[in-house]
Amino acid sequence: MERVEPQEGTASYRGLCILGALFCAVIGAAGGFGPKWIAYRASHPTEVDHSSERPEARQFPLSAPPPLPMPPAIRQLLASGSVSEKVTPVVSRSGNVLIERLGQIADDGVGEVPVPVAVMQLIKTGRPMTSVAIRDAIGILPLPERLECWAAIISNARLEEFPAVLHRAWVEPLDESTSQMLVNMIAGRWARLSPEAAFEAFRLPLPSHYYVERTALDIVAKEWFKVDEAAVLDTVEKIVIDRQRHRLLALLLPEATDKVDAFERAWRSARDGETFGVIAQALAESQPLDMLRIAAEDPSRVPGGLVALALGSLAQKDPEEAASRLERLPPGRERWLAMHAVAKGWAASSPEAALAWARSDATGAYSLEIQARVLRHWIETNPGAASREVEAHPHYTQRLQLLYHLGQSWSVSDVVAAQQWIETSLVGAAQESALRGFLREKFLSRDERRKR
Repeated sequence: MERVEPQEGTASYRGLCILGALFCAVIGAAGGFGPKWIAYRASHPTEVDHSSERPEARQFPLSAPPPLPMPPAIRQLLASGSVSEKVTPVVSRSGNVLIERLGQIADDGVGEVPVPVAVMQLIKTGRPMTSVAIRDAIGILPLPERLECWAAIISNARLEEFPAVLHRAWVEPLDESTSQMLVNMIAGRWARLSPEAAFEAFRLPLPSHYYVERTALDIVAKEWFKVDEAAVLDTVEKIVIDRQRHRLLALLLPEATDKVDAFERAWRSARDGETFGVIAQALAESQPLDMLRIAAEDPSRVPGGLVALALGSLAQKDPEEAASRLERLPPGRERWLAMHAVAKGWAASSPEAALAWARSDATGAYSLEIQARVLRHWIETNPGAASREVEAHPHYTQRLQLLYHLGQSWSVSDVVAAQQWIETSLVGAAQESALRGFLREKFLSRDERRKR
């Protein structure tokens, strides 16, 4: 009997069949169709699997499925009118609105926090809220219920339990924004109980949670600042991390009640940053005499232009004193800036007296320039009263510029009076300059109305 050799095509086909069977077995096992599924189907021969069949049209629902049952906390918030029914589906999916409301309750003490059964059992037992106890109490509840539990835990935790509460919050499986909100809730509540302990807990952030802890530290610092400004500022000044110290000083110093102390602290700890300039400007505007005293004691501590700013602020309250202190300044750019600042501040309270001062020998070679400065401010406040002085200004070029500005400003406050003044009181180049300012404002207004 002759031996029949298998053909090459037959062997290739058989190999492909074997590979296909192995591939289907692997895919089936990965999809759950393994020995357990086969045994289940063998023990239930009467059941028919229709999962792969296309459902008929009548099997599709004609309307949306009924909503899930509403969590108790959301039902309570809806009853109190705190949350609209329109946002309930969003709350049930993401929990953002719920955690914001419960965070406000836990942090500010507004209203009562609903205590879920799981947390109530933990509180009744009297056991300390350790990280493991919180994990066992919360379990694998859905997100809204889990956030309800967290709000109750934060509002009922004792001071010595907050480190464990914070540790559990770090490992809680939440998205980034919800985790940030949760840590902020813990920081706010902890800071109200003991700001010093909360500040130490968030002062050295972990590399993986730097931005989350930075926001929480800002919250703690603000809460501590409300209670004891000096204590928190003393603590912040001792921070060795420059970026963290500068950020907290920039956050707290502008709100300090003692501007002089804030200036001294900014000079010691943050003179190279923007914070020092902001604090120095605030001191010059609110307490000009203190700024002038500091400048007299050590001029190197006062940035350029702040002496002029302080004199301008002083001129609004006591122009004679500001003019007297101006005369003590040496000639130079600082004196020139101070003249302009005093002229503007004095013109705000008494433009006639400011103009008389500008025409005196106190302004020296800058007399015409300072007069124009006073007249420009006078035009902005009362163009009709300033018109006669503007017409009599001795400098030709400055007078034309002032007339242009007067025509523009007057046309806004009283267009009829401005038009009559241009037609009857001016001639030649003066009338042309005032008319150009008048028409420019009119055309700009027309363009703005056209854009609307």
